[in-house]
Amino acid sequence: MNEFIQRVKNFGIGRIIKSYDFIISLVISLVGIFTFFEQLLPMEIRTNFLSDIIGASITVTTLVLAGFAIVISLMEKELVHYLKKYNIYDNIIFTFEYTAIISLLTFFVSLISKYLYFNKYLFYFNLFLTIYLIATLVQLIFFITAFGIKKGELYK
Repeated sequence: MNEFIQRVKNFGIGRIIKSYDFIISLVISLVGIFTFFEQLLPMEIRTNFLSDIIGASITVTTLVLAGFAIVISLMEKELVHYLKKYNIYDNIIFTFEYTAIISLLTFFVSLISKYLYFNKYLFYFNLFLTIYLIATLVQLIFFITAFGIKKGELYK
């Protein structure tokens, strides 16, 4: 856990908060809270919605781990050395780790909201996490694609 906290510091909390995926997720969540999220609060709708979020967050965690395995397997020793030399390797690890943690956090908040304790604001936070998880997953897909393209350019 200490290594993750160090990677967060190296990556930058400000960089996370100022990122497009965070800002867009926050804006969508706030608009939703003030417009239509209230319609998701009835018990039957909420329960179904939380079940969907629980399933989706576990699926995303699996996809993140698979993507991580693919990216790591594509790296040769020389590339890892080069990435470490320019402090890029830890950022790559952090990107996957952060997305997996957001996914697991979404999973646990959904479980708490569904089975242990329901609070309207916790539910809204969970909806933000879900939207943010989708946004971070999209960013991760863009990253994996860009990484594959750059790696291909290195070995032309």
